[in-house]
Amino acid sequence: MILCLPPLFFKLEIYEDSKTQSSSYDIEEWKKKFLFPSIEKCYKYLKNNSYFTLYIVDYHIAQYIDDMFKYIEKKKLFNYIGNIYVYNEITKKIRNIFVWKKIIKNFEYIDNKYYIIKELNYNKNFYLFRGRPYTIYYNKDYIPFLKKIVNGKYIEINNIKEINDIKKNIFIIYKYNNDDNIIKKINKLHNIYFNGFIRLYNNITQKIDVICCWYYGNTINSNLYNPKFIIEKYKYRNKHVNVISDQYLIGGTKQRAIVEMLEQIKEDIIIYAGPTIGYAHIALSYASFLTKKKFVFFASDKNVTNLIKISKLYGIDVRYHNNYNQAKEESLIFHKKTNSYYISFGANDKLFNDILYKNIMKAWTIEKPKVIWIVAGSGTLLNILYKVFPKTFFNVVQVGKKIWDDMLDLKRTKLYVSPITIYNNARIKPPYNSVINYDAKLWEFFIKYGNNGDYIWNVGGDIDY
Repeated sequence: MILCLPPLFFKLEIYEDSKTQSSSYDIEEWKKKFLFPSIEKCYKYLKNNSYFTLYIVDYHIAQYIDDMFKYIEKKKLFNYIGNIYVYNEITKKIRNIFVWKKIIKNFEYIDNKYYIIKELNYNKNFYLFRGRPYTIYYNKDYIPFLKKIVNGKYIEINNIKEINDIKKNIFIIYKYNNDDNIIKKINKLHNIYFNGFIRLYNNITQKIDVICCWYYGNTINSNLYNPKFIIEKYKYRNKHVNVISDQYLIGGTKQRAIVEMLEQIKEDIIIYAGPTIGYAHIALSYASFLTKKKFVFFASDKNVTNLIKISKLYGIDVRYHNNYNQAKEESLIFHKKTNSYYISFGANDKLFNDILYKNIMKAWTIEKPKVIWIVAGSGTLLNILYKVFPKTFFNVVQVGKKIWDDMLDLKRTKLYVSPITIYNNARIKPPYNSVINYDAKLWEFFIKYGNNGDYIWNVGGDIDY
């Protein structure tokens, strides 16, 4: 279902001079008494998972789009999907139509600090264990649903003592009852790996049951960190684009290698220096969490980003600095004083590179693309993809650190340079979830220079916290 709301303008068109008309308000009254209530009504009458579109523009006496977005986000009414661009051949102008998707308010957020995952409609065995959990509706008993979800041997426990009698290679299920201590204790046990949460909505009680899930075995299941790639198709004007959607992985693309890398490292302390807006620290935090190692992150800035907040949920030890040189210097000093493993910027490590190459080859099960668009910083991922896709042409967008010619395969690479600084957001938001000050910046280049059937490698997505 799609609800298209007619254009809402302040005083662009005045139908009659009456106090009953919204045009009688000042701009602040108009927003509070007309614009926002109109949006609320649309939410009320829309079915779940339906779409809401609105054509609205700021003009010289009325600036309200920013406040509208903030209001929708604060009220958690809709998820912003992107824009539809309509070209008027008479006026030669492009109209921008905003598109949102309805959020089910009561089901969308759970108030506990372990709720850190995103929705992923994929592999039925594991798709509830990565990303935000999918909501399942049931009337009485949730056990039949668990059998379908886990699709393997499992046992439900009521307390931590019951784990002592459990044999390995089985899923452990625990119904969350606001006891964070039991989750922490189970996470610390040997050979037990946290898989995530299953969220079940009871139609009778109208409450959400949160089921915690661990895997008890000798190794971490590779589906947790290196699942098969998800390719999502999007259409922009007359062009179709295929998005390689690693935003569904908690730690983005680099997560595919870092877990195995840490399993092979004997040191229990992991050190890394880099920016807070990068995805490397999330991948390292998540991998350290799974492998039960300590991760110390030397941040090159003092921004407490949403990415940092998520990493903190996995036990990251963050040490803030004024710049990268300072962070790197302090990290090396700390490394010399401790029995630790130092990971270089961008995780450009031979062990990491070899594992990532192997795992991408393993997880890629479809025909190899002719053209891939990708954002590059350290160049680590790009150079691995050169090996994975030896006949693919790459459109590379530089967003931060300068990309030198010797970092590129110039015969099959076109370099574009984003004029937007690393800490500023992309000017045009893509129709898929992407890091707004990093990967999302390639979208405006694809709009201008991309072709039908191109692929976009989306390393990670923005995270709401």
